Amino acid sequence: MPELPKCDVEVQYILDGGALLQLIPWPRGVTFAAIIRSYVQFVQHRFQNATVVFDGYNSGPSTKDVTHIRRAKGKCSPEVVFKPEMSLQARKDVFLSNKKNKQRFINLLSEALAANLCPTVCADGDADCMIVAQALESSKTQVTIVVGDDTDLLVLLCHHASDNHRDIFLEPSHRTSIKTVKLWNIRHTRCLGSLCQVLPVIHAVSGCDTTSRPFGVGKRSAFRKFQRSKELKSLASMFHTDCTPSNSTEAGEKILVSLYDGTSPDCLDDLRYNMFCTKVAGGTSFLQMHCLPPTSAAAKYHSLRVYLQVQEWAGTVLEPQDWGWKTAGDNLVPCTTDLPPAPSKLLSVIRCNCKSDCDTKRCSCRKHGLDCSSVCGECHGLECSNAYVMCADENDTDD
Repeated sequence: MPELPKCDVEVQYILDGGALLQLIPWPRGVTFAAIIRSYVQFVQHRFQNATVVFDGYNSGPSTKDVTHIRRAKGKCSPEVVFKPEMSLQARKDVFLSNKKNKQRFINLLSEALAANLCPTVCADGDADCMIVAQALESSKTQVTIVVGDDTDLLVLLCHHASDNHRDIFLEPSHRTSIKTVKLWNIRHTRCLGSLCQVLPVIHAVSGCDTTSRPFGVGKRSAFRKFQRSKELKSLASMFHTDCTPSNSTEAGEKILVSLYDGTSPDCLDDLRYNMFCTKVAGGTSFLQMHCLPPTSAAAKYHSLRVYLQVQEWAGTVLEPQDWGWKTAGDNLVPCTTDLPPAPSKLLSVIRCNCKSDCDTKRCSCRKHGLDCSSVCGECHGLECSNAYVMCADENDTDD
């Protein structure tokens, strides 16, 4: 385990503002001024020389919208025009589920931190790239510790860091004591060599906040396959180039075929059919369809979202609607496929009219292993627990 820098070494801390928000409890009835004061005292006590980087929520629809909705778990707070002397009348998670409330609180907290000699930076949207940029700039002159829990930070630091700079460490924000710190020394982690160049692709294709997680494909197994395969590294490198949607979807499907232990000539639809036949022939229970590889149509949009995310991490701005996303109200939601979830004859039979949340086997869609779809009478495949949701890395925290 890496050791913390010695106390006589000047250290610059870069704090993930999203992780910082989660660290302080908000007792109901306490004023916002008192809550903000507790954050300022915490930062002053724990970090002597720190810069806090916050996410921004004023830039309109974002590819993180689905993640924020999923983490809110159906909670939705009305907009609250509050002042520092006002008291909190809601639970913290409910209050922050409203983007405008969250941005207004971040603005007040940023002002208070800056007034107490703690610089703050507010990104236009997701702050991960800004956090890494701040860390890289700081590491030119001093040892730098990034404090945050998001796996994206580890991936991006390993990808972008330079061995010519001072050490950069990644420290979890939820540590309880100095003896239990799990500290990542980015210089040591970069011993992966050339694999660091395609780490963002490995992370995105196996599932992050803005991409689906293919069922049964874990981070560790994906990493090992890329480590052993020159072909996979070559395919992954295409996501770092200026390529067309068709090229990225072709490369993405080949990667997924390999991750599901298929062979080069296979396409996902053939692999899916062969696995279906094998499981049915040797199985003794009902086959859950989500256990199969995705269809080529679903993989197409997954690959587009992977390309968009990798490019955004590289600082390239693209239009999300051209890369696997669509607008739904005030949010961006993922395009899942351009094919119906099942043949029309089957859909005319299997659909639900649940009045509740489609969370039991009374829901005919759930009973047959199907996501609710647009033909369902009440939820229309959008507003229930059986609707399609994107799976993010379990180790990530809210931003």
